[in-house]
Amino acid sequence: METEEPIQLIGTVSQVSPDGTFLVRLPNGHVVFGHVAAKMRNELVGLGVDDKVQVEMTPYDLGKARITARAK
Repeated sequence: METEEPIQLIGTVSQVSPDGTFLVRLPNGHVVFGHVAAKMRNELVGLGVDDKVQVEMTPYDLGKARITARAK
């Protein structure tokens, strides 16, 4: 069985939760629930509202995203 490639987008953090999760607004207006990838946890400390981030989403669940980097 072939695996689907993740969808990569740039979004803007719109809300930060105390448990380390984020609401990310995508360019098309959708808002997804995001969490920081384990490899990037130390580098992405201090993410706040209005920060640009790169996210990956699976085509099977478009409501969740993994934050992989801070966008420039």
